[in-house]
Amino acid sequence: TVGINGDWTFTTTLVDGSYALYAVATDQAGNNTTTTTQPTIVVDKSPPALAIASQVLAADTGVSATDLVTSNGAVTLTGTATGLSGTVQIFDGASVLGTAAVNSNGTWTFATTLSDGSHALHAAATDLAGNTTTTAAQSTIVVDTGGPSVAFRYENQVVGSNSVQLYGTVSGPAGTTVEVFSGSIDLGAATINADNSWVFDTPQLVPGNYSFSAVATTTTGKTSSFGGIPSLTVGSASGTIDLSRFSKVWEQDFTHSTQIDRGIFPIVYGNPNDFSFGVNGITLTSNRSEGFANVGFLQPNWGSNLSQGYGLYSVTASHPANQGAGIAILLWPSNNVWPGPEMDILEDWSDPTSQTGYMTVHFKGPGGTDMANTIKFQVDLTVPNTYALDWEQGSLTYFINGREIFQVTGSEVPLDGAHGGVNAAFGAQITDIGNTYQPSDQVSLTVADMSYSVVGPPPAAIRVSAPGTVQATAPGAAVHVKETITGVSLNTTTVYAIVLNANNIAYVDWQPVTLNSSGIGTFDASFYNTGDYLVVTTDKVNQSIKTASATVTVLPAPLGLPATAAIHVAPVTANLTAGPASNGSANAPSGPLDHQQDWLDLLSGAHDSFGHSTPSSTMDGLSINVHAQTPINSSVHDLQHVIANFPGANPASESLAPTKKSFADTIFHGLAPAFSNGSHH
Repeated sequence: TVGINGDWTFTTTLVDGSYALYAVATDQAGNNTTTTTQPTIVVDKSPPALAIASQVLAADTGVSATDLVTSNGAVTLTGTATGLSGTVQIFDGASVLGTAAVNSNGTWTFATTLSDGSHALHAAATDLAGNTTTTAAQSTIVVDTGGPSVAFRYENQVVGSNSVQLYGTVSGPAGTTVEVFSGSIDLGAATINADNSWVFDTPQLVPGNYSFSAVATTTTGKTSSFGGIPSLTVGSASGTIDLSRFSKVWEQDFTHSTQIDRGIFPIVYGNPNDFSFGVNGITLTSNRSEGFANVGFLQPNWGSNLSQGYGLYSVTASHPANQGAGIAILLWPSNNVWPGPEMDILEDWSDPTSQTGYMTVHFKGPGGTDMANTIKFQVDLTVPNTYALDWEQGSLTYFINGREIFQVTGSEVPLDGAHGGVNAAFGAQITDIGNTYQPSDQVSLTVADMSYSVVGPPPAAIRVSAPGTVQATAPGAAVHVKETITGVSLNTTTVYAIVLNANNIAYVDWQPVTLNSSGIGTFDASFYNTGDYLVVTTDKVNQSIKTASATVTVLPAPLGLPATAAIHVAPVTANLTAGPASNGSANAPSGPLDHQQDWLDLLSGAHDSFGHSTPSSTMDGLSINVHAQTPINSSVHDLQHVIANFPGANPASESLAPTKKSFADTIFHGLAPAFSNGSHH
């Protein structure tokens, strides 16, 4: 309809097809007017037909010829397009790889080279009307043009008497495999773990030397170079330890003991209830209720030449299953310096089932860091097995039940004290490792026997005999113990003895002992306090190659004995420098003299004519008031430590001038007898 202003409008919806539109107008008289034809309109609501006919790799190098895994990224796509005269776009995921022209017959072809990785290709096309068609993604193509790598860890595990478990790492895409070889013989495929480590158990092998290697292969067929380890001994040609080479120096058979021989193992740590004895030996137990605190016993570790050097160390032990890890039979550096030459004959720090253990030698690496060579073995730890280490110059050989398991040679083998290195303190312990993953409330270790032997005839030795257990005759009375010392083929006329208390603190410092023509000497020590003491005798103070020990237990006086009446003893006096005689005085604390602070409290009240409030280099005399029954429970070293810090000494180094050392000795040994008789001045 034409409007009053002569305008008109017409709206319609066209279906698919071509249209050439024009208009015709007729007036009331019947006259017609026709417009010119408008440009042709083409209506196309249908998307083009698009398909991928094929996806072809230049080379499918994977496990099969059709798995689309390749080390060559070249690929060709072909397809068809209907209702389209233009190009087809090719996509890798959301990324456009390029376009392909549509031929007059409706076909198209696209070729490209894909990079490393996974690729899912598809095609898309848009016609002139703007209709788009997208194909489904084709099967994923995996391209891997790089090669894998494989390596061994420096740890080899004995699985059986003649079987080895090998460990290593591998790098490569998912699906990479590791094949293990002995020489040119393919032993089989290793198991690959999620962390890219691998493990392989060899079959049973004839005892001998083997060189193992491994090759990694990706799913694309790429292989690594051979990764190998040095020659490894499997089993032993000799089979067992040749015990005829050795002479036994000492042995403790715990199956027939009711206590630890403190002459052999002076260092004991843990609570008394952490140790028990039975027909199977001594059992060490670390409890969750005690925070899995360390429990164990050890030989002397306060000098580089103490304990033992080269020789055969042997232990028979067992460890229950399902308790947890943390047991150790070890040779600790006898100078107590670590990192150092620690040799572990048996450890379990990863297997609560008690079916695997470790043998390790620790040595200092660059910059003094700890380095280790470890072998992991499979054995039933729940039954008694005999573990041994033959330490000789240039070699460490480990044995289980007499059979050689592992040997270390070269620079990793430590020197002993006699050859410029450090000796070893033999011991057994449960450490606090793994508190968070212990499956039970306790971890225990049972030791049946421990021994030490040397190559060749028995060495020169020292023997010590002591009364063992003695008892005071009256409260606070001194106990005098005489030890008989015998030097066996020592080629010396003097040895040295020291008395240690239960805390391994010197109760009587090193004293020389002269041996007569028969090699016999005596050492007389006085004990003023009850407890266990260890008498250690050596051929050279703090550098002993030959050591012997004996234990002394001092018991209190029987109940009911009356205290001796008070007597007066002369003042304890030590002349340090020339000067007028002037006595200061001090009162002892009412309780025992246990620590350095008690000595300081006792001496701090002293004074002299020079006005000094503590003993000094100018003090000439000292008088001490002592309360009744004040026992001395600390050593002369505590007193020496206090006096070392008086004026004239060097506190930083705690040096002690000879006169001050004499002062300390005089006070200590002068007071001790007085304390056995009531109240004194």
